[in-house]
Amino acid sequence: MKTAAFDGEEFYGSLFRAKLNRNSLHWISTLALQDFSPGFRADNGFITTNSYRMAEYITGYFFRFDQHPLFTFIRPRVSVWRKYNYDGVVKDTGLRSSVLFNLNQQTVVNMAAFIFNRENLYGKQFDDARGFWIYVQNNTLNTISGNFFVRLGKEINRLGREGDPRNPFEVVPTLSYNFFLTYKPTVKLDNQVGYQFFALHTEGNREKIRGQEIWRNTLSYQFSRKISLRLIGEYNIVEYYDGYLNRLVSQKYLSLEPLFSYKLNPFSVFYLGGHIGGQNNVYLNWMDMRMTSQSFFIKFQYLFRS
Repeated sequence: MKTAAFDGEEFYGSLFRAKLNRNSLHWISTLALQDFSPGFRADNGFITTNSYRMAEYITGYFFRFDQHPLFTFIRPRVSVWRKYNYDGVVKDTGLRSSVLFNLNQQTVVNMAAFIFNRENLYGKQFDDARGFWIYVQNNTLNTISGNFFVRLGKEINRLGREGDPRNPFEVVPTLSYNFFLTYKPTVKLDNQVGYQFFALHTEGNREKIRGQEIWRNTLSYQFSRKISLRLIGEYNIVEYYDGYLNRLVSQKYLSLEPLFSYKLNPFSVFYLGGHIGGQNNVYLNWMDMRMTSQSFFIKFQYLFRS
């Protein structure tokens, strides 16, 4: 009999990882192997699953330029992988290609695509989850820098239900993009604004299944070498189809997080911060925000030298 006293329960697990890298001026290559037994646990870590074996091979080539008017290097790369569970079922197989353009004036353009992707999820086989994405980053100016990312294609609706046309457990169209812009007019003042968007739709882009939008602003000011102030504001909109209400609902969250810090030395710092949060209630049909949480904290870390 196994009870809350943990009397009678025993389990054993193992983890194996191996990686072989080959790096040169032009050609790079990596072979990686992983093995997580069914009894392996990592309660204090970041491993979300076990009971699988996986092999992945990545190879790429650098085309380098010394006096090119546009590029410093171009790097195409290919990645292929295969994943099994401990019952021998093929859980995931894929082929991804990408090409990275490193341009002059501190500009990077990276384009990638899932050429082939086959995944077995909850016993169901999915074969057409392909997608394309592009990432652009520019740091040419001292006062303004930013990056932009967009991805479109198809992916598995992992929270869907079999046979539900409004929330299908199928491969469905997806679109996601984000941008971040940093403005630094002076050495002391720094402000970053960002926006993230994600959406899944039923086939033919007819109806939204779920989506999310996040506006985030981080304002920092360095009064001196020891004193600084930071304020983070975030507005988060989560949309999802609710089977109980039989409609798409919108959950909204707002948070403000101020933080004051005083640094005695690089290893001794005093912090004073807080959190103000609010949200709406979709079941009470609140269209405006209500304050739901307030808190503050004090932290002091000090380095004792012997």
